[in-house]
Amino acid sequence: MNDSRRRDFLKVTGGVAVVGALAGCAGEAQEEDEEPEEEEEAPDEPEDEPEEEPEEEEEEEEEVDGDDLIRVAHMIPDFPDVDVYVDDDEEPVFSGVGYTETTDYVELPEGEANIRVTAAEGRSLVVFDEQVEVPAGNTTAVALGEPEEDEPADGQGDEGGADVSFQLELFEDDNAAPEESINDSRLRLIHASLDAPAVDVRVGETTVFENVGFGEGEYFDLPAGDYEFEVYPANGEAEDEPEDEPEDEEDDNGILSVASTDGGSDVSLLQEEEDEAEDEEPDPEEDEEAEEEEPDPEEEDEPEDEEEEEEEDEDPVFTFDATTEQNSVSTAFAVGYLDPEAVDSDEEFDVVVTEDVVEGEPVEVEDDD
Repeated sequence: MNDSRRRDFLKVTGGVAVVGALAGCAGEAQEEDEEPEEEEEAPDEPEDEPEEEPEEEEEEEEEVDGDDLIRVAHMIPDFPDVDVYVDDDEEPVFSGVGYTETTDYVELPEGEANIRVTAAEGRSLVVFDEQVEVPAGNTTAVALGEPEEDEPADGQGDEGGADVSFQLELFEDDNAAPEESINDSRLRLIHASLDAPAVDVRVGETTVFENVGFGEGEYFDLPAGDYEFEVYPANGEAEDEPEDEPEDEEDDNGILSVASTDGGSDVSLLQEEEDEAEDEEPDPEEDEEAEEEEPDPEEEDEPEDEEEEEEEDEDPVFTFDATTEQNSVSTAFAVGYLDPEAVDSDEEFDVVVTEDVVEGEPVEVEDDD
């Protein structure tokens, strides 16, 4: 190949190489121009994620604490520990509730609810399963025993004690703050003793609870402090002689003492009755007749001695101490048997006091552990 043809060949091949190189550069430039289009579409993906997060936050904010609360008190002697289920819950709301124990309050809306009670850790042993009407506000569901009428009197369970059936009684709790007065605490008595008659409870000469029968509850407002309460069988004197009650006593719960209207010291109701008797003026004619008739001193002493003997015989069947705090509400449960030997039980009559509310807040149950 001569030099002229060689130069022409190199020109052609060089031109092809240049064209190829330019084509390669043009291809790379086109790819670089197309890549940003894909990058512009990428930001569309994260825009969908923030829309789901607010929905979850809104669901969490819907949970609001309610004012309808319920708790359970187990007051059946010689009865096993129990679990309590509400509606279709798979797990018990209250677990292992034992005799004389009271649970904390939990939320339960007003209305119908199915309450099922089983032996602790034994879901197949159902002792109560009924639809109940739950009132608004605070409620205490008390497990009360009921003697089995069809069973013999000496019927015994595996663990001793009389055969009793399980019943659940709902009590509406008056947990509102006591009025701002000398009576700044509130105490309730719930009668849950199977063999005890209706009872009266006194503090000194003042009757705090009167004729409270089995399955009944009653409140009384009193000044905060330490008290020794005496329990007596109810005698019904208040029903037979209503005229002896003071006219100005209007409080259903009873008032241990009332403040005088002139801003002076508080005076007990009993003291008021004594003052009225002292204010009555003696009749002169009656005094003259009394002087003419001189009774035999021995005859006067005999009735007084008899009255003293009767008063000495009237002893309380039980006494218990309780302390009430300012602006508090408490419940005293009368439980057990007055005659435990008659039913082969070890659970004697007792009064268990629990604090329900202090300063408007429900009291949490302390663990024994």
